[in-house]
Amino acid sequence: STTLRDLHVESNALSCSIPTEIGAVPSLKDLTAGGNHFPHQLPDEVAWAIKAPVGSGGDATGRLELWGSGIVGTIPRLPFSARILHLQGNELTKSIPTEIGASPNLHIFFADNNELTGKLPTELGNLDPVRFQ
Repeated sequence: STTLRDLHVESNALSCSIPTEIGAVPSLKDLTAGGNHFPHQLPDEVAWAIKAPVGSGGDATGRLELWGSGIVGTIPRLPFSARILHLQGNELTKSIPTEIGASPNLHIFFADNNELTGKLPTELGNLDPVRFQ
């Protein structure tokens, strides 16, 4: 079993799909891979894998940062367990799923500069405190 806690590969020339196996790493708290080229759907296994530790404070843990990576498709329809979710600057479509409102640890959510449509779900009001952009 791996003890990998942080995986930082942002601003490289990676061009592939995000491996679903990353979701099987129980100790992973931070995945920062923005600034690459992942022209595929964000796998549910990865979306749910990044967990903010219980009782964690600050912004240092529980990050899923995939900004500017060409991710296509929709935002996964499940609650995220990350504290910080950076999905801005991709090619995400359709609406923000209502399930985001059931994300237990989410404090910061960036989804600007995508192709999102529709209305902001009222369930976002269930998150306290949260910062949207």
